[in-house]
Amino acid sequence: MRAKDQGIGRTEKQIEFIENSSELKEIAIKVNTLLKEVKICDPAVGSGAFPMGLLKEISTTRFFLNKHFLKEKNKFTHLLTEYDIKKETLENCIYGVDIDPGAVEIARLRFWLSLVVEHEIEDIEPLPNLDYKIMQGNSLIEDLVIGDSVIKLNFDSSKKTDGRTREMKNLFDEDTQFKLFLESSDKLVDQLEQYHSNFFKETDPEKKKILKNKIDNIEDDLIVSKCEEEILKLNNFIKNSQDDIKIDNIRKRIKEIEKTLNSNIPRSLIASR
Repeated sequence: MRAKDQGIGRTEKQIEFIENSSELKEIAIKVNTLLKEVKICDPAVGSGAFPMGLLKEISTTRFFLNKHFLKEKNKFTHLLTEYDIKKETLENCIYGVDIDPGAVEIARLRFWLSLVVEHEIEDIEPLPNLDYKIMQGNSLIEDLVIGDSVIKLNFDSSKKTDGRTREMKNLFDEDTQFKLFLESSDKLVDQLEQYHSNFFKETDPEKKKILKNKIDNIEDDLIVSKCEEEILKLNNFIKNSQDDIKIDNIRKRIKEIEKTLNSNIPRSLIASR
């Protein structure tokens, strides 16, 4: 692939054969789709060497597939450039976390530079916002701890089943309140994903500020929703338990969670988002 891009290694006849092969085109479509949908997260991103390497491999492969098989075009009706593909890959596929804020800034800078070198200098456009792509935080912590309660903060949309998580579907099948609550959480997650996508592309400072506030508010709402979900689960346990000692402990846990929610400081409860 690289040899071809350098103008060596393949004759025009070989290239023509490759481009006219229906079997190879079918494979190219499948590979391109998989590369567009892959999600990569480096939990200790450092200077960004690992995701930078993957960004290059994905964009180089997709550029080759598009040039010879897919022929997809950008907004200027030209074949997708390496810049177009890199930007799309960075928006949809690459994520990173590091506890060191300096490392986060270096990683973001490397990604920006990798885009700039692929763009024509005379018509360069504003760089994308990477605030929610490469983030500062402790990737070893994903739980919210309140007293004796350990609350999972994962929001995996792949586990949705008719607005409910598969794990909770059977346990709370008759609980209308819980079903409505989870459906609301699913909508918040979908809305958050859309806001992240909009923020990545936004260039106006005021609009960026508004979007960031909306994102922060939804994240707060989702943290609160996980606390309320835990309270519902604990109350359900009380309904079905005959153990007075356990029931007393559960009630204490519920009070601790409710006290934390009433303090109106959900964001400060976790070390990373």
